[in-house]
Amino acid sequence: MKKLIAVLVIALMALPALCAKQIIMGKYKDDKGQTKAIRWIVLEETNGTALLLCRDSLGRKQYNEISQKTSWEESSVCKYLNGDFLQKCFTKQERQKIVKKEGFKVRLLTVKEAEKYLKKDLTCFNLFDKDRRPVWWWLKDSGVDEIHAAFVEPEGRINKEGFGVATAHPELRPVIVVKTK
Repeated sequence: MKKLIAVLVIALMALPALCAKQIIMGKYKDDKGQTKAIRWIVLEETNGTALLLCRDSLGRKQYNEISQKTSWEESSVCKYLNGDFLQKCFTKQERQKIVKKEGFKVRLLTVKEAEKYLKKDLTCFNLFDKDRRPVWWWLKDSGVDEIHAAFVEPEGRINKEGFGVATAHPELRPVIVVKTK
């Protein structure tokens, strides 16, 4: 029975590679200092652009470093993604392909987008940590108030109430829009 469960877990982990079109763009250093390619799931292609969701976690990150009311625009994670992450993980040519939407080149999936894309095929969006355990990942929107941020639970349920913004449990899974032509 344990072997069967192990095989099923491994098969579930392979699903993102099988169920969605993917591209590689950018590189990042993991928590061990190793440089890894960033793999992106193509969520949608329209009018010469593609909406991409990072396939893997880029590590745990607080939505905001301080537990206080915060919006996406003011959050630590927004500043990180559109600052250090954007500059260090993408070449100049790659950055030129990333389209600025709503004032930002890098963001998180919104609750509405998560509902739309997770509904299509939940197994494509499961996320596992380095120990192969399913994990939570942040969404862009506030939770029940501005001291909480929405997230996706390990089994794929969208939690609109949210975690406290200074919680370090959820993983970082950014979204970008890139030019395809």
